[in-house]
Amino acid sequence: MYYFATEAFEIEKKPPGTVYYTETADSRNLSFHRNHIEPVTIKPAVEDQFRGIVRQAYDYSCGSAALTTLLNGYVGTSLTEQQTMSGLLQYGEYQRIIERRSFSLLDMKRFVTAIGLESGGYRGEFSDLVKLG
Repeated sequence: MYYFATEAFEIEKKPPGTVYYTETADSRNLSFHRNHIEPVTIKPAVEDQFRGIVRQAYDYSCGSAALTTLLNGYVGTSLTEQQTMSGLLQYGEYQRIIERRSFSLLDMKRFVTAIGLESGGYRGEFSDLVKLG
């Protein structure tokens, strides 16, 4: 450690992305600063931007990725997109899924019901949502 008239700092190697920072402890007295000695790890914002979002693995799997994200994030399951796709194929209309190369909302409803959760489907227009407020 090297000491100077007003500061001391360490010259040890730190893990990548680690910073130390100083904050003003009293905004009325700008000369009173607090030095933090605990390291803070900085991560790129893009890492947190998609935290918890299941990314689709195939060009036709946006529905299964979205459903997996909802089930994991709001219901508390810990499914992978592949597990959700397997369930959708098992409980959905298999032949129609293969023909369309996509999953329908009915396929999703059946899968969600099969894993023991309440589900429902509704038909309506956007104006119906506006009326509901």
